[in-house]
Amino acid sequence: MNESKQTMCFVGYIDLLGYKAYFERPEANTEEFLTTIEKAIESVYTAIDDNAHTDFFLLRRYGGDSITPIECKPKIRIFSDNILLSIECQNNDIANALILMQLARILGDIQNRFISEHGLYLRGGLAKGMFYINEQLVFGEALLKSIELEHSAVTPRIIIESELIEYFLEKSIIIKEETLENTHLEVEDWLFYYLGLTYKMDEDGLYFLNYLSGLHYEHLSTHRDMLLNNITPNMHNINVICKYLWVMKYHNDVCCARGFEELMISSR
Repeated sequence: MNESKQTMCFVGYIDLLGYKAYFERPEANTEEFLTTIEKAIESVYTAIDDNAHTDFFLLRRYGGDSITPIECKPKIRIFSDNILLSIECQNNDIANALILMQLARILGDIQNRFISEHGLYLRGGLAKGMFYINEQLVFGEALLKSIELEHSAVTPRIIIESELIEYFLEKSIIIKEETLENTHLEVEDWLFYYLGLTYKMDEDGLYFLNYLSGLHYEHLSTHRDMLLNNITPNMHNINVICKYLWVMKYHNDVCCARGFEELMISSR
């Protein structure tokens, strides 16, 4: 039997909101809900595949020839209403910046797909730490930290461990990327920006994945329409509406910053 050994990993843990409440509704159509969940899970694998190829090219370029496609593709485990993705860290800071960018973008893509395509909302955490994963077991500090971040999120957002942000800000690595017109960008700017995903600091001081960053007009329009479909029937459900109102504020902030005021949702 091979010896089990933890390694340093980035781990993203996300939880589907409203799962338990759905089964408590007397009119719940669980078979229909199962079909929705299955389609949403398919979008998880699609998000991973859609975001894998460019990242492998960049990882090999900046991280060295020792990095393989298997290493830069996240491992995934799904149980009930929980999804876990992990990627093992490499031995240099540039590769780790790219790996974190990849995992963050995949998580953001999953979050957007769940909302815009299926009307499902997620909450989660992204952390770094020692971690072990095989076919039967997930174990380690990074898992516990990401779950704690998910619990602290409260609203439908994926919280990034503050130490992760600080770690890359401290490194002040300069990356030259020819596809960005030979511009030198610091990692803290480039890390999430290049592939369309940034982080934001919320009003409570927590960092969360800015999954709407870089989305085209039509995608923001779809996001608005799906959000309105969820808000309207829940106006008198205080426990639920507060979560949708957070997403509405976030949506409006992004649309305002992008100059898409017509896509903003009225708070009246």
